[in-house]
Amino acid sequence: MVKALDAAGEPVRGERRINEQQAAIVRRIFREFVNGASPRAIARRLNEDGIPGHRGKRWSDNTLRGHAARGTGLLNNELYVGRLVWNRQRRALNPETGRKVSRINPPEEWVVAEVPHLRILDDDPWQAAKRRQDESTEMYAAVITGVRRAHENPLNATHRPRQLLSGLLERGVCGGAYVKRGQDRYACSNHARDRRLHQPKEYPPGRPGGTGDGRAETPGDGRAEAPGDGAGGSGRGDRGLCRGNQSPQPGAPRLEA
Repeated sequence: MVKALDAAGEPVRGERRINEQQAAIVRRIFREFVNGASPRAIARRLNEDGIPGHRGKRWSDNTLRGHAARGTGLLNNELYVGRLVWNRQRRALNPETGRKVSRINPPEEWVVAEVPHLRILDDDPWQAAKRRQDESTEMYAAVITGVRRAHENPLNATHRPRQLLSGLLERGVCGGAYVKRGQDRYACSNHARDRRLHQPKEYPPGRPGGTGDGRAETPGDGRAEAPGDGAGGSGRGDRGLCRGNQSPQPGAPRLEA
C-alpha cells in the first residue's frame, strides 16, 4: 500500500505498488512449493534465513496455506497474478451461537478487477501451485471432511482437555506452548513446528535466569529437562515453565525443547 497525501492533505487510500524485495520472497515461496516443499518446510526455511513475515512476525504454514475457497493465505492471493477480488465472503450472524461467522458468497457476486501493473507471478508457477493444491485436496479429502465435521459438532465445546496439563505449560525461553509429543513427554510447539531450538530471551545482568552478562541460562545441549527426571539436567533454562511455578512431581512426563 502507498502511504501518501493528496493536495488537500488527506491520506490517499487504495493505491498500491510492487515492493520488489517482498515480490522476490513470494516468487521463492511459489517456486519451492511447486518443487514439492510443504508449507511447513517453506515456513521453517524462511525463519531460519531470518526473513521476517507479515508485520515482522514469524512465518507459519497456515500463513502460506490459508483457505483456497476463501482466497486467504499467500498461496491463494490472486493479486500476485494481477487480479483484485472483492466481496468474496461476508460476515453473518449464527443464530445458534450468536457469533459472527464468515460465509463465502456465490462467484457471480464477486467483484473482480484486473490490475496487470501489480502482477509479480507468471501463469506457469501460479497454475502449477493450483494443481498441487488440488492434488493434495483430493488425496486428503476424507481427512479434511472428518475434521470439518468434528468442528461442526457443538458437543466438542463441552469436552474436557485430553491431558491434565493441556494449556498450562509454557516454555520460558521462547514462549511456546508445550504439547503432548508422546506417551511420557511434552515438547515445545515452536520447536516441533520449526524443528530447531529457539534463541533464549535476553535478561538484564543480575536478573534471575540470567548469567550475569545478559544471556539466558540454558543447558549445554539446549534441551529443557525437567528437574529430578533422572537425566542429569538442571532444568535451569526453563525454570518456571509451568504457570504458577509448580514443581514437577516424581514420575511426571518429561519436558523437551
